[in-house]
Amino acid sequence: MQNKTLVSKLTDERQHLQDNLLKIDSKIINPLGVSDYQVKLLKIQRNAMMTVVNVLDMRISDLSVEGD
Repeated sequence: MQNKTLVSKLTDERQHLQDNLLKIDSKIINPLGVSDYQVKLLKIQRNAMMTVVNVLDMRISDLSVEGD
């Protein structure tokens, strides 16, 4: 039961990060009112967040295979 709870929490966190990534992507694609430097920082932030999402994916997969 503990794995299911943890997987659920990790999935929620992953979804939250994905939502934020979409917002960042929209600013990168359409950078109205955003300086070039800020766009560069957003790209770095997006890459870091994608790394976290990938780690969450691996952890969720690992916990899902393990079972209870």
